[in-house]
Amino acid sequence: YLSDNIQSDMVSIIISDLINGIDKRRNMNILMFLTHHSKHESILRGIIDKSKSLFDDIQESRMEFDTTFIDDIVDKLPEISYVKSESDSQINRRKQADFQDDIEDRYGNELNHSESDGHEVSDSHDVEVNKQEEGEADLSTTKRLRTSSVFLKEFGLTMKALEILGQISKNYYGSLKVDQKNQLITEAVSAPLRALGYTFSMLSEDTQYVLDMIKRNIQEKFGHDERLTKEEIDTLSRKAIFSFTMAMGYNVIKRISSSIGSPYLFPVIEGVSREKGTNASKLISLSTKFDLGVSSSLDLLKELNNEMSSSAYASSLMKAFVLDYLYMFEVKDSEVQRICNISGIKYEIVSKQIALDRIQKVK
Repeated sequence: YLSDNIQSDMVSIIISDLINGIDKRRNMNILMFLTHHSKHESILRGIIDKSKSLFDDIQESRMEFDTTFIDDIVDKLPEISYVKSESDSQINRRKQADFQDDIEDRYGNELNHSESDGHEVSDSHDVEVNKQEEGEADLSTTKRLRTSSVFLKEFGLTMKALEILGQISKNYYGSLKVDQKNQLITEAVSAPLRALGYTFSMLSEDTQYVLDMIKRNIQEKFGHDERLTKEEIDTLSRKAIFSFTMAMGYNVIKRISSSIGSPYLFPVIEGVSREKGTNASKLISLSTKFDLGVSSSLDLLKELNNEMSSSAYASSLMKAFVLDYLYMFEVKDSEVQRICNISGIKYEIVSKQIALDRIQKVK
């Protein structure tokens, strides 16, 4: 009915309501079914515009100058190692699949619960927060300040928008026009990077406040341990922020690459990456390629490694994606060693801890 009457005012209102409610699984399913029957420009434009309205006051994270505060947090980056004894790709892929199933089951249960209780959070466009009045840090007023609940809802909507943009792109790539595919993929990449940009901007504007808050939490929990010095508490706090930002960047890029990843769309993805030309877009392209089991040439890896050498954050993420690929797919050991050497990943036969355990047993 909706497809047959797409031009009517009533149907336009219904479709608009569905798009505005994309955080509801039922609405997403209806939209997906509708786009199967109709690729009308108004539907695709409505979905893209909804996505563009999320974090619309924020610059996309480039993972360049916007992450220098992360580089400055830690004195020494954690070592990233490939361990040959843990490289059985079939076992690793099975573990990954089990983990993903568990996440989706929990996510589905939470989603059903949230939809059944009808709980809503105020639209972020209508909420401006005075942080000082709430006893929080004095942050920049150049952008809308979001409460944690509003941020989480807007972030969740962004991931929902990414999901539907990716599904439409992958499921109907054959019937979509070139321009439509470009628009869908561009926004699927841009929206999550805006959400990441907001997170980084908030942290960078008051890094010391966040550090002090983490230190207080550590002291409250482990303050009785006299072996833990102030210097060690400071180091732990800095590592915590670095780990959090690394996890955020890794998961957002992985979410993008898994949502849009398709051999048929990869030329479009590479085109979007080249047009943006940022560390973030290059990492998305690399992650998408690796997710599909496509090896990147050694020359390209060397080029990317050199380009990202000025950003410890981007460089660390690149190593993480390379490591994922090496663990998830069958790669000849000689090739693994060359890739590790180019990417700055340490190659080990067995992990240091296992080696130490074996030595202790011998003793």
